[in-house]
Amino acid sequence: MNSVFVPLNQFRFDFRPTLTIITVLFLFTWCVVSPAAAKNQAQEDMRLNQENRDRTQEAMAAYDAWDKSLETKKVAANLFPSATKVVAYGADQSLEVDPNGKVTFYKVETTDHTPTKISARGGEELSAKDIELLRRSVFYAPPPPAMAACCIPRHGFVFYDSSGKYLGYLKVCYQCGCAIIYPDAPPDPSLSWVVWDHGAIQKILEAHHLKVNYEKKE
Repeated sequence: MNSVFVPLNQFRFDFRPTLTIITVLFLFTWCVVSPAAAKNQAQEDMRLNQENRDRTQEAMAAYDAWDKSLETKKVAANLFPSATKVVAYGADQSLEVDPNGKVTFYKVETTDHTPTKISARGGEELSAKDIELLRRSVFYAPPPPAMAACCIPRHGFVFYDSSGKYLGYLKVCYQCGCAIIYPDAPPDPSLSWVVWDHGAIQKILEAHHLKVNYEKKE
């Protein structure tokens, strides 16, 4: 059997039909498939946006219903009845209260970004009238249907009895509206949320030279 040898320099392959097929497929994808896919994606985006709007409206309606129910469901927190001395504090970041009632917060240095614990501002004692107003302004209530994922209270009140013994604290956040009472003692497990009169407490804080709306300091 004789073999046939074809020199490479004589071998020719016509790429034009292949290129034509590729071009046709590309044009088909561009003109037919791509618009259909884009239309489907646009419809899916519209559906998801509508679902998000519906969920937002439902959440707002649930929150409004919760807010309207507070007047009949909230009970006075009766903050530390044995306390005769209350001290107000403020800070740029979340307040920390140690077991002895010392109030500090962490400040991040701009040079090396190292957090440094420093004393909180304030330290003025509330008058008997201010203590009465504070106690009238804080309540326990059922938790809301949705709440902030963080709580960074920058203002607080520390309570002491007549012997100077530290009893506990109330911390409030004007950014998200949360509040923390420690030790916590709600009269009923279902009343686990703390609500408070923002305006009344702001009046107390500002009377003791503590601003409510802090500007972020770099």
